[in-house]
Amino acid sequence: MSESNSFVKGSWERFRQTSFYKMARFITNSASVALLITAALFLYQEYEERDRADKIINNLQDISKDMVKVQSGISTRYLGIFPNYIEEANHLLKGCKDRDSIIIFEDVLYYGFLSRPEAFVEMNKLLLSHADGGGTVTIVYYDEDGRTFHRMIREEFISPSLYATMERDRRTSSVSQDNGVSLKIRMAEDSLRCKKYFSITQKSDTSSFRKTIERYQASLVSVCDSSLSPDVIETCRQIDSVKNYWLGGKTPSKVDFFDIEDMYRAISKIMVTLYHAHGIELLPLDEYLTMCCWLAGDCAVLAFPSKWASDEIGFFSQDPAFTRYITAMLAGARGSVYED
Repeated sequence: MSESNSFVKGSWERFRQTSFYKMARFITNSASVALLITAALFLYQEYEERDRADKIINNLQDISKDMVKVQSGISTRYLGIFPNYIEEANHLLKGCKDRDSIIIFEDVLYYGFLSRPEAFVEMNKLLLSHADGGGTVTIVYYDEDGRTFHRMIREEFISPSLYATMERDRRTSSVSQDNGVSLKIRMAEDSLRCKKYFSITQKSDTSSFRKTIERYQASLVSVCDSSLSPDVIETCRQIDSVKNYWLGGKTPSKVDFFDIEDMYRAISKIMVTLYHAHGIELLPLDEYLTMCCWLAGDCAVLAFPSKWASDEIGFFSQDPAFTRYITAMLAGARGSVYED
């Protein structure tokens, strides 16, 4: 056994002295070194790539910050469609100085209370606080007893495809042709036609009307909190009462044009009472506005309506030209001529 082990050991020693073994050992050692070098190069390249990626990300972040600065410096920028820009109007009002004048042109005094009630409540809180603190607030709006207010409701709730038929009805009406008939009688007559075509519109789009009425019947008081003045909370309660009076308990198919029109008119009167109690100047109009706007200091939020677009589109502007234009509009609403 010992002779056998000695033979094996001797053979292995002789093999280790051969050129083949030395070459194999050299190749093995070289491969290990090459593997280590390759691994080191890979790790270095990975580090370089990660460092390059970090630099690119940092550069993009710097560019993004610069873009924000550029955007804030642009005089006019797009805000979005109704009602998304109402929050921007509130942000504008929050930045008012105590003696800044706030000028508002809006079609209705309850602007946004159905679509964005929390923003409506916040805006009223800001306006009343500014007025109570000695600031000037002026609101130009559609007179709830005027024909423009009535037309606005008509255009909102009756399908445009029925307008031509309604016009033919108006032309054939003996009352409408009598120039001696009072405006109130004309409006009442038109409301009767509106009731008829409102019903037609309603039947053609029952699902949409059901969702609309359900949204109208939702509570406004729920968005009020303890930070609001008692009269704002009371105003919300009154608006809820008005909605419940005209719409409460009725299925969508039972709600008619008079319900909608009378509800809106009553809500507008509630807002008139609230604003007058706080010394806010109200200028009712009976003609269409070219835009709605909220001007505070040198900045404004503008909303442009269009019968061809789905909703008003809003912009923020600090362009002095808009300040002059809105001031000119206010002078016109007061019946005077504006001079630049």
